[in-house]
Amino acid sequence: MTANPAENLVQVACRQFKDGAWRDFEDVVSREEIMAVAVAGQQPRFLWAYPHDLETLALGHVRLEVCGALQEPVLTTRQGNNFYLDLRMVQPDLSAQDQQRADPFPGQLSARDVLTAMEELFRIEGLWQDTGCFHRAALYDPVAREFPFMAQDIGRHNCLDRCAGWLLREGRDPASLALFVSARVTASLCLKIRKLGVPMVVSKSAVTTASLDMAAKSGLTLVGFAREGRFTVFADPKGRIGQ
Repeated sequence: MTANPAENLVQVACRQFKDGAWRDFEDVVSREEIMAVAVAGQQPRFLWAYPHDLETLALGHVRLEVCGALQEPVLTTRQGNNFYLDLRMVQPDLSAQDQQRADPFPGQLSARDVLTAMEELFRIEGLWQDTGCFHRAALYDPVAREFPFMAQDIGRHNCLDRCAGWLLREGRDPASLALFVSARVTASLCLKIRKLGVPMVVSKSAVTTASLDMAAKSGLTLVGFAREGRFTVFADPKGRIGQ
């Protein structure tokens, strides 16, 4: 797994006040560009994003925000930052009832597993270090004990869209993976996590009462404040966090 390339980071001249004095200064700033995502027969949607691998972002955004249960997006045309997609029907999963009876998440994560994974995620060189501007979200495989995919973007919702696009392209089952995020888990982010289909989210930051209620009712394992040798389990109705 590699981090997003940094070719869209730019040096800008500015002034900095520090330690009681002004100085001329050059800082690193991320590019942010608007993109249009148009689904046949619908009004286009506009997103602001870091301009890297926008096709994956477009696919994931439509998958989470537009598609129905038996639909998936297909990219038909790209013109610059304008993406045109169709929706196609997919066959229902006839094993869905069996999957509902048994949790497809493979076993439990121990406390050490959770902390080690979060530490590894933030040891990966990324775009935050130079800019202080980026969220990251990564899909964790508890069997391989690795992150097969990490998304970085200025917006936290974009990170989840990118994860959805990668899952679609790779044909991976989200129910067998955990999601690790840098952002706080608010109601809006928790709704998108549920659409993404992962059974567990581990945040470096805080959660809210709304996200806690959603997690408890939907069976989502919700972990917050995973940093500095600690974390808090706010909801774990399926018992996916072990000792």
